[in-house]
Amino acid sequence: MSRYDVYLYENSKVLKNLLNIKDESALDLAEAELSRANMMILYENGFCDFSTNGICFIHKKLFGDIYEWPANSE
Repeated sequence: MSRYDVYLYENSKVLKNLLNIKDESALDLAEAELSRANMMILYENGFCDFSTNGICFIHKKLFGDIYEWPANSE
């Protein structure tokens, strides 16, 4: 067992997600659509912080609707 298996659904290569999507293609589509919508919100609000914390903020905004987010960055 790999240390990364805890992030995958059992007997699958699909990341565990808040939408409980277990089909890789369906998750790819949902991730693309949701992250695209979230990118538009970031773009409309403007963003210029590209520090480590800023990049973490962007990442969380893009994918936070899809994946559980850690309390701290690792």
